[in-house]
Amino acid sequence: MHQPFEVYQLVNGEYQLQTEEPFWIPEIGLGIGRGQYVSGNVQREILYWYNAQGIRYQTPEEIATAERQQAERLAARLRELGESID
Repeated sequence: MHQPFEVYQLVNGEYQLQTEEPFWIPEIGLGIGRGQYVSGNVQREILYWYNAQGIRYQTPEEIATAERQQAERLAARLRELGESID
């Protein structure tokens, strides 16, 4: 029986199932593993890239959302200080 996500590594001429996640791929300097993704009311498991410390890289959508929220906070703060942002 197979798992939802399986990674095999060639070790001494034999492919061995790797169980750790994210799985580190030294040849490309990235890890790959599963994570939860929510879009609207749909939640699913997808693959993400990870750094050497096991921290997931953000998707372009997540980066754009974080930047938009930061801009909104900055605009609100400027309005509080009486600055016009238009």
